[in-house]
Amino acid sequence: MNLKPMGDRIVGKESEPDKMTASGLLIPDAKGDKNECKIGHIVAIGTGVKYNLNVGQKIAWKRYGGQGVLLESNGMPEEVLVIREDEMLGVFQ
Repeated sequence: MNLKPMGDRIVGKESEPDKMTASGLLIPDAKGDKNECKIGHIVAIGTGVKYNLNVGQKIAWKRYGGQGVLLESNGMPEEVLVIREDEMLGVFQ
């Protein structure tokens, strides 16, 4: 991937949510849940980001935050999100 975010933006890749618990219970999609946020990891960081972030860190951002971008990686399409720093909700420790 060769997308360098500008200013206070980061490039993030959304993680697929777990569809099944460790005990084997199926978790239904929560499409109607308005409080749901997105979770993923950082792929690239813009030079204007104020916080000490690193590529690979797991983050949460607003449900409707970010702008989707379709890139090509190893000949396969890959969707990433360009997220403004103020759309981020937190970093997992």
